[in-house]
Amino acid sequence: MFKNIQRQLLLFCILGLLCLQCEGGKKKKKTKKIKKPPITILESNNRTHVHIEAVEATCTKTIEVLKKNETEDIELGLAKFDIVTGFGDVYPETWYDLAYPPVSPEQIKTEKKYYKYLSEDPDTTEKKPPLLHANDIRLDTLNHFLFEGDETYEDFRTLVPGGGTGFSTLYLAEQLNETNAEIVYVDASSKSMEIAQTRAKIRGLSNIIWIKDKMNNMPQLGLQTDDKFDFVSCQGVLHHMKIPLKGLNTLKDALHDEGGMDLMLYARYGRTGVEQMQLLMRLVNEGVYDLHHKIENTKKIYKILPSTNWFKKGESLTTDHLVYGDAGFYDLFLHEREFIYSVTELYELMKQAGLQFVEYYKKPRELLKPGNWITDEELIGKINDFEIVRQRHIAEIITGNLVFHEFYVSKMPNSTDTSRNVDEITYNPGKHTMQLDAYRI
Repeated sequence: MFKNIQRQLLLFCILGLLCLQCEGGKKKKKTKKIKKPPITILESNNRTHVHIEAVEATCTKTIEVLKKNETEDIELGLAKFDIVTGFGDVYPETWYDLAYPPVSPEQIKTEKKYYKYLSEDPDTTEKKPPLLHANDIRLDTLNHFLFEGDETYEDFRTLVPGGGTGFSTLYLAEQLNETNAEIVYVDASSKSMEIAQTRAKIRGLSNIIWIKDKMNNMPQLGLQTDDKFDFVSCQGVLHHMKIPLKGLNTLKDALHDEGGMDLMLYARYGRTGVEQMQLLMRLVNEGVYDLHHKIENTKKIYKILPSTNWFKKGESLTTDHLVYGDAGFYDLFLHEREFIYSVTELYELMKQAGLQFVEYYKKPRELLKPGNWITDEELIGKINDFEIVRQRHIAEIITGNLVFHEFYVSKMPNSTDTSRNVDEITYNPGKHTMQLDAYRI
């Protein structure tokens, strides 16, 4: 009888070891339990409002801040190479009084008309597809590039810092509205957030947490609680920060170990004319401190630009001033701080942050293929022998019209779904394929 008990115990131990081996061979799925951040949340009008006191910014003289940046950059390893062109010191509070990117009253009317059926029948299960599309942040596209094709989007947490008037936030929230996923919107502009909230109400969205604050204050907001984010979508914010690498590290720290991001940073060569205009306006506006006065001076200079001016030569690349009015003039020509990157500098920045560069969006991916520009077989053969970063840097200079770097990064070394080729991802040709295009309706 004692021997039988020994055999049973031995058999039980063997079975236990086999089970552990089987579990170890599987990819461990993260267990997540969504918790709301420890901040005051008020529910009304089928949407969530969050009120947070913004931390007051301290302004110092330009030279003092630049010296401070110099020291911090050296500590962060940025002084080892010339990766950015940046200037300025203070992010003006008046900028937060502007809604950006602007949304016209006509666009709001269009959205109300399209989503009218939701207010007439809130319980309807037959919902239209989103009015505005961004194929590069469509859920199946994100799943392919960032989650190995395995993401179910249940208990999915998304962070949108610098959410502006809401395009990325709204498109993601619409796609995730039938799940228990959560989207956290962060922006320092009350006017931008009000417009984004209005558009969310029109769409009947209730899965968004709204936070009015600056991105660099995020570590103090308690957003991560016990769970970090699965995905971060950050468009047009990092290149305006005092130290972009520090901001990038803040976003990385908000992600769990299997998380990923889509980012947009300004490109170097496509903004050559813009950079010259920014320098011109800094010279013209010396001693001018009123924002509206600066904008008026900029409009006067813009009107007299000859055809030989570098910005006028490439004006079709950046049309914010033609589409967005005063806010467009400010964002394009008058930002107090801006950094621009070449392909090589961009890859290096991601490397410094400890992030894996996954892939570009579809449009820049095509622009950055040397074979789309070079037809000589011997020459393209030579270039194709280079590593991918140099190939893309060559194509970036050849094309000259890459204004934005829009791309995916991950904390995982291999986040792409290897079961299918990137070319198998289909895009609806009748819909927008770039987030920024959708603002220009």
